[in-house]
Amino acid sequence: MIKRTVEAANNHDIEIEVCGEIASDPVSAACLMGLGIRSLSMSPGCISSVKKLLLNQSIDDMVTLATQTLQCATPQEVELLFKNWNHNK
Repeated sequence: MIKRTVEAANNHDIEIEVCGEIASDPVSAACLMGLGIRSLSMSPGCISSVKKLLLNQSIDDMVTLATQTLQCATPQEVELLFKNWNHNK
């Protein structure tokens, strides 16, 4: 749904911001960036870890993560992908 929302927003020059727990998790934030989200809102205590991960990854890596996430069939597969991606970086 996020990918479709980003595509529709881009077609209408609308910016999207994601906030909350998903934006506060570094790997989830990387996935969101890979889906095209460019604005994240989170509690101040989470900024450092999210910023550190995002600055140390290429956008191509984040797009790959997002693409792999979209191919997962279950939440457990996503969780394993995120865990492995985070440890491989």
